[in-house]
Formats: sequence, structure tokens, C-alpha cells
Amino acid sequence: MNMRQNKSHSQVLLVALLAFMPAAASFGKTDQTSPSKAKSAGQNTKSGKRVVEAGEAVVRDSSEYYREGKKGYVAFELFGSNPFPFGSYGVMGGVYLSPDTIIDGSYTTGKFEFLGFKMKSDGLAIRYKMFNGNSFYWRAGGMYRAYEYDTGFEVLSDNTINGKVKVSSFGVDFGIGNQWQWKTFTQGFDWIGFYSPLAGTYTVSRPPNATDSWYESERKSAASLSKRGSLQLLRYYLGISF
Repeated sequence: MNMRQNKSHSQVLLVALLAFMPAAASFGKTDQTSPSKAKSAGQNTKSGKRVVEAGEAVVRDSSEYYREGKKGYVAFELFGSNPFPFGSYGVMGGVYLSPDTIIDGSYTTGKFEFLGFKMKSDGLAIRYKMFNGNSFYWRAGGMYRAYEYDTGFEVLSDNTINGKVKVSSFGVDFGIGNQWQWKTFTQGFDWIGFYSPLAGTYTVSRPPNATDSWYESERKSAASLSKRGSLQLLRYYLGISF
């Protein structure tokens, strides 16, 4: 009698186990779902925020949002130092290749004065600008740089040597900054940049009263200037985009 009861109990347990296994397997799959899969793209988090893949969302009313659909921009560089320590100003403009890339150009002019010495500088640049995120960008391109100054301040006597020196160079230009965008207006700061000349030329006019030593000294100074790199600092610009 006991053997029959034990056999019957064993059969019942076996049937129950076989019936429970599919449910257990299904239950195990549900429990093992990782949080990352539960919050895959297209779903909402517990706080109600939408989950998207990186690069698939743009924050409304951000600079990145307002760059969408833009074709170009023009702006005035109101102040800055290009090259340092010159005070400079100028104009710039660009064409959007995409919301995150621009081909732009700029022209700046400035002057430097110290103890009677005056030097003028002009710069013409074409650059590729790439945004990383909302407003931060890096830029790289080519620049033409020209300097012009007089030498008359050097000799404080009746025999002042009034010569004129012109120096020009072409090189590479790098920089970083932030450009903020609204529906129509745009403004930015080119925080820091660097110009490195690759090739340069110079001319030194020789007045009738110039000595050979004076002339050679001025030529060496001009040659050195044509090879000298320069910093660019805190260039602020304001304009419109379209």
C-alpha cells in the first residue's frame, strides 16, 4: 500500500515538474532583462524622459537646434587681438556645409603703438570650422598676414632715418571658440588661436641717409618677423545668419 502511494506521489511530482519547467524558463527570461535593454531607444525612463541613441536628439532652442537649416552668416568682429598684442577688428562670414560644419573667411586689421613706434597689421583667412556639441568649435585653415611700419622713431636726432618696412607671410591658422546661435542673430568668442607662417617676404626701403649697418639691421628684423608665429586672443563677433 505504501509503495503504491509513493509511486503515485512520484508520478504527480514528475507531472507537476514537467508542467512548471516552461513557465519557469519564461519567468527567468523576463527577470533577466537588463535595465539597459528595458530602456532602449524609443522608450521612456521612469522620470518620463525619452531615451534616444547618441546624436539622434537636439535640445529645443539650443544653438545646435537653431543651426539646422542655416545657409550662411555674416558678422562684424568688434574687438579682439589678432595678432596679440595688437588691438584688431574686422568682418567675417561663412557658408554652412552642414549644421555642424562651416567654411568661413575673415578680414581683420589692427595696429600696435609703443613709445612712438607704430605698426599696422592686416590678416585674411579662410578656415574650416567644426562644431563639437552645442556651441563649441575648433577651426583650421590658411591665413595671409601683412605688417607695415616706419623706422623714423629709432633715431631721435636731426639725422632721423625715415624708412618703411613691409612684411607679408602665408601660413596655417588654428583656433577654438564658442559660437551661439538664435533664430536670426549669432555671436561668438574666438577664445584663442595661433598662426604659424610657412613662407614670407619683406621689403625695406632705403632712404638716402641710411647707413649699411642700419639697412642690414632692418632687413634682419623684417626677415625675422616674416617667420614669426603669433597668438590670437578674445576675438568677439556679432552678426546675423540666414
